Amino acid sequence: MKIAELFRLALKNYFAVSPRGAQTRLAKELNISKSNLNDFLKGRKPLSEEKRSEISEYFGFRYEEMIALGRRWAEFNESLAGDSRTLLLNQFSPDLLENIRKEYSLSMKDVADWLGINESDYKFKEKGFFPLSFSDVAIIFSKIAEIEPGFKNPLKSPKSANIKIFNKVEKMSGEEKKAAKEILEKEKNKEESSLLSGLGSA
Repeated sequence: MKIAELFRLALKNYFAVSPRGAQTRLAKELNISKSNLNDFLKGRKPLSEEKRSEISEYFGFRYEEMIALGRRWAEFNESLAGDSRTLLLNQFSPDLLENIRKEYSLSMKDVADWLGINESDYKFKEKGFFPLSFSDVAIIFSKIAEIEPGFKNPLKSPKSANIKIFNKVEKMSGEEKKAAKEILEKEKNKEESSLLSGLGSA
């Protein structure tokens, strides 16, 4: 697969999991026509290497890292990219991870080590470029509970959680909540399901 296509794959999947308006903000910040960006994401038109490099820098990655991410998605065969239900919950993962690290003075390497992945792969997850799984969340919360006795694990007592995760849930539309509940039911894990118990009777 060509480099430009790998880059497109990485960017396309980011926008699939990012909050609404992310594509528009990127186009505005980097002075890229929205139609040209959309054509590139759909594989209809190319985007110069200069612009691809600017996009990488905008998101805090080296150009080579974006290509590496594209290869990761290629290994996924794009199967996850088309499943909006699976990717839905990843909309709140960047805020979740960043808030956790700031609140408990953790480095990216600290959390990467907990998850058993390298720092680069963790960076993709924190910035929303690669899905954060419910298992990842469970591991992170359990590790924090080990080092912070006062930490109230949202998986065990969601209503007393001290991380603003449920604000994201409350902002979901009815359709999004329904999709989220379907995902959680598939997980078949009571602790993980309690993470979004605030979904109620969507």
